[in-house]
Amino acid sequence: MSRGFFGRRIPLYRSEPTDTSAPRPAPGSGEGTDPMAGLNTLATDLASLLAPVSPPPPFRDSLARELAAVARYKSVPEVIVQVPSRLRRGLLIGAVVSSAVSVAGVIALLWRHRTHHETGRAS
Repeated sequence: MSRGFFGRRIPLYRSEPTDTSAPRPAPGSGEGTDPMAGLNTLATDLASLLAPVSPPPPFRDSLARELAAVARYKSVPEVIVQVPSRLRRGLLIGAVVSSAVSVAGVIALLWRHRTHHETGRAS
């Protein structure tokens, strides 16, 4: 394999022909190698090339302090009081008034219907 900018190039699909002009199977067609097998091989190769690194103690200390500060900040409940805008307040008042008028109309209709039937029976 040729060497790239970051080192050795690792193919995603482990296939025999290395000719780039050779047709590749369409993704999802079920032909060729399993893409997960290629990714697993890539992960194994990367794991063998990379060594674990331990961060320096000053970095770990600063990270611990920052994480503790974020935890303290998030543990304090935050209360937001929002005053409704004039438009929202006007819409709310309009909705209440229209609901009250609707209820009053239904009551008036029922009252008229009831009084109309009572006078019709009395005669």
